Amino acid sequence: GAIVYDRWLGWELNYYLGGWSDKRRAYYPTIAEMIADPEIYVPDVAPRYLPAPHDAPAAAWLAELHAAGFESCVGYRDVLFTVYVLTHPAGDDETSATALAEQHCQLHRQGPAAVGAPPM
Repeated sequence: GAIVYDRWLGWELNYYLGGWSDKRRAYYPTIAEMIADPEIYVPDVAPRYLPAPHDAPAAAWLAELHAAGFESCVGYRDVLFTVYVLTHPAGDDETSATALAEQHCQLHRQGPAAVGAPPM
């Protein structure tokens, strides 16, 4: 049940997630609408991801998310897109989402061979 904040990928993300996905997808047309939605601040044990194609303004979104209290790291990167792992500002359940987010971030810091398949 990961939470995927999908702004840019649409049907392409469906391809990567597969036909039978247990991922929860949330679409926000602007970062202002995302930050204003109280639902994103509700603690959840599921990991959170923000996938973005390389030509998307992901840096602006991440800056706003950081200002709202989220932390992020690169969880996966390929030639077409990057998946950012988001850590909830309220401190998601330490034994689940935050720990999983940190695992993805540490694997990425170890290099592409350690990352393997996308974290979704």
